[in-house]
Amino acid sequence: MNRWKIRRSTVDIILLIISFYEITGIPHFLFLLLKYVIILRLIILYHKECKKKKMIVIPVLLYGGITFISTMINQTLFNKSVASFVYILHILAIYMTISSFIKKRGIKELVSCLIKILLSIIAVTDVPMLFLNYDFSNPSTSYLIGNKFAVSYLHCFVAALIFLLGDEKNKTLKYSKKRFGDKIDQFIFLVFSIIICIRVNCTTGVLICLLMGVMIYFPFPMKTKIFISNPIFMILLTFIINILIFGSFSLLTNPYVANFVSKTLGKSGTWIGRIHIYAIIMDVIKVHPWIGYGYFSNIIDDIIGFGNAQNGVLKIIIDSGIIGLSGYILLVRNSLKNYALSSRKLWPLIVFVYCMILASIAEINLTDYLFFLCASIIFCTTTCEDKSIDLKMEKLEENWE
Repeated sequence: MNRWKIRRSTVDIILLIISFYEITGIPHFLFLLLKYVIILRLIILYHKECKKKKMIVIPVLLYGGITFISTMINQTLFNKSVASFVYILHILAIYMTISSFIKKRGIKELVSCLIKILLSIIAVTDVPMLFLNYDFSNPSTSYLIGNKFAVSYLHCFVAALIFLLGDEKNKTLKYSKKRFGDKIDQFIFLVFSIIICIRVNCTTGVLICLLMGVMIYFPFPMKTKIFISNPIFMILLTFIINILIFGSFSLLTNPYVANFVSKTLGKSGTWIGRIHIYAIIMDVIKVHPWIGYGYFSNIIDDIIGFGNAQNGVLKIIIDSGIIGLSGYILLVRNSLKNYALSSRKLWPLIVFVYCMILASIAEINLTDYLFFLCASIIFCTTTCEDKSIDLKMEKLEENWE
């Protein structure tokens, strides 16, 4: 009987992943009830982890707290205020649950557990595409776990986990057929992910999966990996990209860029829609620049009748303002601060962060739960590693004395 027993930590990871996705066809209120119960359970079980993770808790409270306050002030629906408050708890639950798991069972078991869970979700999401009459050309089509972006981000993240698990195995295995087989499996899944992104007509998904492959297989020197993994560099790069896109020398007005998007990527219709949104978005931000409009604000749709911020950074500013964005940036910086270690041990997850940065140019993905999950794994793994090194050094010093 023991062989069929599932450990509580595994159950909690399963529940955490379930809380990320609203299954199409299930009544919304039932999903919310399940989600809130899961978050409450995880917070109760792992609340002690909060005391040990102040560098995470403080920015989460700053970012989430401003979002909650803005929601209370600017939005009339009570359920939005509740959702905004639960959003804070949800982010904390992700970090605390991952931290507890890694401390007890290690990064390798966590990655293996996540791959099994997420591959199961991928299977039940992708297989119906062969039988159900989905309108793949319609960007609003809902698949089992959500729209085409949810499907694409999930595939890209699982690809990163599979590459990471392969790296963990390679540390203990010599060159062998099994190691070669692992590399083939990694490549096949990445190609499969690209095919799925093409199938659901998600150009963003195709681009991030291609970037995943390029950054994984390109032989970066370790010094370059360390430099690229620095969160300050990531934040500055994201800032520069957005300045180029929305600044006075906007790339949006460049005819070569417009031609590439419309003809090469085949996005002329959505590109025109984005141009309309970007034309008004700065004026929208100027009204509430410091705290924004609140959790998942519909201000863009209210003004022009469709769409959202169509940019990851601008979405955070619209929801949470400049103060909220500052909290978010601090959260990312603190999560990735041990970059010298993460560049060696967790390179595929660093690559996933870059994939999300690329996607954020035209999508509202920086608040996707997979991004927080990725950041929490990096933070908790490097933090535990640092502590284990410190303990070893302390023991050596004691023995020397």
